[in-house]
Amino acid sequence: MQIVIIGSGNVATVLGGKLREAGHGIVQVFSRQPAHAARLAEELQCGHVSRWDDLHRDADLYLAALSDDALRGLGSELTLPGRLVLHTGGSVPKEVLLEVSVNSGVLYPLQSLRRELRPFPEIPLLVDANLPADRQRIADIARSISGQVEEADNETRLKLHLAAVLVNNFTNHLYALAAGYCRKEGIDFSMLLPLIRETAGRIARMDARDAQTGPAVRGDEGTVEKHLQLLNNYKDIKEVYALFTRQKGYDVQISFPKEGIGSAAECIALVKGNKAGAAARKLIDWAASPDMQSLLAPSKINFLPAHPKVAPDPDIAAVLKQAKIIEIDDRWAGDNRKRIVDRWVAEVLNAG
Repeated sequence: MQIVIIGSGNVATVLGGKLREAGHGIVQVFSRQPAHAARLAEELQCGHVSRWDDLHRDADLYLAALSDDALRGLGSELTLPGRLVLHTGGSVPKEVLLEVSVNSGVLYPLQSLRRELRPFPEIPLLVDANLPADRQRIADIARSISGQVEEADNETRLKLHLAAVLVNNFTNHLYALAAGYCRKEGIDFSMLLPLIRETAGRIARMDARDAQTGPAVRGDEGTVEKHLQLLNNYKDIKEVYALFTRQKGYDVQISFPKEGIGSAAECIALVKGNKAGAAARKLIDWAASPDMQSLLAPSKINFLPAHPKVAPDPDIAAVLKQAKIIEIDDRWAGDNRKRIVDRWVAEVLNAG
């Protein structure tokens, strides 16, 4: 089978390589970026073009491994009547290619693909066709490069794409958060790799819910609290930890002393004798303006705005409704600072 690859990214590289390994002939690579087209064409040992007018028109299959947005606009740039044209998108309907060719459909790889990694991974393929007569031909192409091929309509493919985002993209984001935490804390992330491999491998042998372990499942309140304290300087990770812990059985909530809590103002002032002059005054005016204070909520800076025209973050406002705010005597607090700090360290910071 003679094939034209439209695209030059990860999916185009891996599927093009798999098709070539299976004995198909790759005759051309198309990419708007000439250097990208040349790179992939060299790997696949074929020609390459960067203009639609130069596209080979007599191939048996045109594989469009493009972004979702690019697929939606392909019909306005390319028509290939009578030619089999397949896209590789998980969330794009098969009908998007009808303007290119009625003989069109989907060859979706349910796998995370990176062009630089060898050997190529096992790739389950989901297939569909706009014309029933093309289904068998598409399935045969898929089976030539994969041992796991299933027909999937638009809705089924979209649902599996969502599930793939959960188990792959979201999980990898957690790896990235953990790696960043380890790096900043000076600990070795590679020590976690056996745990990662064991956890992933276990899912093939038992239900994921039954495989769940950890302090949240055990209801280990003390450990959860220690973890949350360690994450005080890692706001994003702390939010994820608290969210997942609530869902796994341990309800992490914000609580307040019944006696009430104090508050403090974040202040800005012009220092006497400063050399900035007008620039410093301009900064102070901006800090007190609605424009700046409106940035607090979307930037997740958990302060209440002082400007009366700026509404507080709804989440912070909801939390503070549960709290009793007490007035702080600043002079008394200053006079008793050492005693208060010493008691805080002894009874709170070093507790447990």
